[in-house]
Formats: sequence, C-alpha cells, structure tokens
Amino acid sequence: MSRFVIVTLFPKELNDLINPIREHFESSVSAIIPPHVTLLFPFRAGEITALEEEIQTAITGMSSFQASIGGVKFFPRVDGQKVIYFSLEPESKFKEIYTTLKDRLQQKIALETDTYPGNILPDYVPHITVDLFGTDDAIAFTVLNSEKITGKEVLFDKIALLSNEKSGQIWRLERVFYL
Repeated sequence: MSRFVIVTLFPKELNDLINPIREHFESSVSAIIPPHVTLLFPFRAGEITALEEEIQTAITGMSSFQASIGGVKFFPRVDGQKVIYFSLEPESKFKEIYTTLKDRLQQKIALETDTYPGNILPDYVPHITVDLFGTDDAIAFTVLNSEKITGKEVLFDKIALLSNEKSGQIWRLERVFYL
C-alpha cells in the first residue's frame, strides 16, 4: 500500500530562492521533495482512483488565494534539535483546506498513518520546511539568508497528491488539482 501526502508546490522562481537554503543542510529534505506546504500529513490509502475522487470532491468550490512567506521559525523536537521552517501568513486558508481534506478523507477513506502513533495527528501549522534536524547555528544561517524570501507574496492555486512506498524515498507526483 502506497504512502501519500497532499501538498502545495511553488513556482520555479520561489523554488530557486528556497532550495539553496535547504540544500545547505546535510539533513536536507530537498533531495526527496521540493519546497512545499503540507496540506495533509503522510498517510496510507488503498485505491488511488477513489482517493483522487474524494480529494476533488473535498476541494470543489475552493478558490485560489494569496499568502505571504513569513519569518523563520522552528518546532522543537524531542531529541533537542529543531525543525526549521518559514511561516505563512495568513494561516487560515491553509487550515481550512487541511481540515476539509482531513475530515473528508477520514470519513470516506480509512486513512492510516505510520508517521503518527495511534493515527493521532499533531496540531496543523502551515509552513515551508527548511531543515528537519536544525541547530541554533542552522537557524542563524537561515535567518541570514532569508531576506529574498520573507514577505514574498505567493498565489496558491493548486494542490498536489504525491506518493512513495516508504519514509525517506523520493516523493513522486500522482496528480495536480486546481483550486
């Protein structure tokens, strides 16, 4: 059974600004997935056609929207390191899409996650991951190199369904859905 994630992807010009920062870190996620905003955490689901139909139904009536890239922030990890990310403003539209997708897919398709014990999803914070194993030095590097990115306005007009077989593998594009 494949693993899936639902994300927004960025235009090339924004990727070109974000990737050099992401690629600076040895633990960079840039090798397995381009810059993105996760809209639904990695999950397992059966038949892809049914999944695609439910995603399309969930986003029907949603419109494209503008958001700006905020400052550099981090989530603390239990091992003492940090997940470094760029925040997004406003968060409300991302949270609306997340809630709509999660509720629809949990109701119509039994979502399984091997990422979160007991299928209990963490609080959703829309963000662009820079580094998964950040240190204070990594945060400082990101802040110093973020001036071309923070404040940038981005049009979000599509979402993407990606898949892979196991954690750590490159994510492949299955389908793009337009808002």
